[in-house]
Amino acid sequence: MTDTTPRVGVPLLAAAQAQKSVTHNEALYQFDAFLCARFIDRTHTAPPSSPSDGDGYLVVSGATGTWLGQDGKVAYCVDGAWRFYAPFAGLTAYVSAENKLIVWSGSAWCDFASMIALQSLPMVGVNTTADATNKLSVKSNAVLFSDVATSSGGSGDIRATLSKQASGNTASFLFQDNFSGRAEIGLTGDDNFHFKVSPDGATWHDGMDIAAGTGVVTLASAVLTTADINGGTLDGAAVGASTPSTGKFTTLQATGGATFADGGAWTSAGISFVQGGGLFKSTTYGGTQGAAGALCMNTGGSGSCAIALFASSAASRQHLTFENGNGVVGSISTSGSATSFNTSSDRRLKTDIAPLCAGALMDALAPVTFAWKADGARGAGFIADELQAVVPEAVTGGPGAVDGAGAAVYQSVDHSKLVPYLVAAIRELRARVAVLEG
Repeated sequence: MTDTTPRVGVPLLAAAQAQKSVTHNEALYQFDAFLCARFIDRTHTAPPSSPSDGDGYLVVSGATGTWLGQDGKVAYCVDGAWRFYAPFAGLTAYVSAENKLIVWSGSAWCDFASMIALQSLPMVGVNTTADATNKLSVKSNAVLFSDVATSSGGSGDIRATLSKQASGNTASFLFQDNFSGRAEIGLTGDDNFHFKVSPDGATWHDGMDIAAGTGVVTLASAVLTTADINGGTLDGAAVGASTPSTGKFTTLQATGGATFADGGAWTSAGISFVQGGGLFKSTTYGGTQGAAGALCMNTGGSGSCAIALFASSAASRQHLTFENGNGVVGSISTSGSATSFNTSSDRRLKTDIAPLCAGALMDALAPVTFAWKADGARGAGFIADELQAVVPEAVTGGPGAVDGAGAAVYQSVDHSKLVPYLVAAIRELRARVAVLEG
């Protein structure tokens, strides 16, 4: 026979007990502390200075003051004094500061939500009502799926999976306008990947299919019609015109070997879109591309590949530019038979800019006159290996240097690399002369 209840430890009245009201009231206080338990917080190590009767706290480790030695217990304020009760397994409490329910497992406090197993639910509705068809229904302006980092036990990857039972079924994402379908992407009725659109949710048009077996992309036939071609027909016939119209496909080959009015002989299928830019692809092209701006990708008989810019006349200028985040950094341009390779050298592309002091370097340069052993011809300049020790960027090649084919690259002097040093030396001399003249 004990004097407390077995689970909560509430004091019991004894037979013929004097002052039964004390024991009875203590039991009621304990019930008040545990029944629909509410804890203001679970972060205090010392009691608050002005508690109100009925306030409850979870005493954390390292408690001080009147809470000393009460670590892990429930602190309950009555008549300005504190009573302490040990939690029991299954005690559920609401923590006001965290807006959270917690449960004492017998050894630790656990979030109530983490103890609820949501498995094999018949349906779930978030901010809306689920039904027999849409067993998971979510009404929200945004939905977030985030990966679990490897440091938290995840893989760091994230993937959404749609699995259908058979090839003839559908696994797709459907986009609707007021619950009427307007676009769909996915495996719709087979294993090819489809991009479909609809004006009304009833009639659907395939815009693009990607074949599952080959990866070949097929565009909707409605994209290209005879109205888009400058003469001729589709469906396997070779079509074209010698005088193309702006915005038209001028040559379309579905069967090889045909010769077109502009003189081009095709031996494989290809297409050319001219008048403002386009693409030409073939094995052989014997004609002249008549309009400026077309891009030619030509795979020759040897298997090589070339990219060419065609101009309307020999005198027309063709220009290819290269850009990065700083703007144009180089270009290749041609006019007639001359080709220029240009690179930018402005301040935007340079850093760590500092004045060049060349006086001491000029003293180290040793210009000489000499005669070539081969023919006795005389010249003036530098000995390459001596210059390399002073201005290494002015000398290329040398012992052990080879080109991409493995051939030796002999030492040679690039006198243009010395120009900045010469200019800097002249500026220094001019400054000194100006001082002396003063």
